[in-house]
Amino acid sequence: MSENMFRAGIEPGGVDNTSDAKLLICYLFSRAGRPLTRLTALEILSEYGLVNYFLFSDAFSSLIALGHLRKEGEYQGEETYVATDVGRQTASTLETALPLSVREKAVRASVRVITQQELLEKYRVEIKDVPGGCQITCGIPGEDSELMAVSLFVPDRMQAEEIRENFLKSPAGIYKAIAALLTGDRPLAEDALNALRRGEQ
Repeated sequence: MSENMFRAGIEPGGVDNTSDAKLLICYLFSRAGRPLTRLTALEILSEYGLVNYFLFSDAFSSLIALGHLRKEGEYQGEETYVATDVGRQTASTLETALPLSVREKAVRASVRVITQQELLEKYRVEIKDVPGGCQITCGIPGEDSELMAVSLFVPDRMQAEEIRENFLKSPAGIYKAIAALLTGDRPLAEDALNALRRGEQ
């Protein structure tokens, strides 16, 4: 595999060798606070261009073979992994070898991705490919039935993913705005929409 493939897509300040990639992965799994799938870890570390797919895959496989990571269970049909004692010790001993900016970006991305996963476990978001585009359904569960279920057609998956992101930022605020609009409570609807614009939950 060419050297360029290991460096493609990595932003300035990211890691560009397998040794640093292994250390960064150990650092992530040691601080995640929960088991992670391989794809979740890749999503976290590639968000800021800290690694690319090829470098991550090479380092991840090596860490499993060396006993730094082990299988823990499953999440939505995918195997999850945790850091072993050896992996945690490696991360603790060598984390200062990674630049502070890299560590901060990894933590920031992990908080965002893991929080979204936790929200998806609590709320219902389904994206289904249909002729001509995608159907996305956002739901909020209640005690005996869903409090809200909204389905939208969009022309492509990119827009569906954007809707999912926006819904998960403030499910309660979106529910409040929709309920107010449908019941004709314009002042409450305006308040709810203004709160969403300000980024309030």
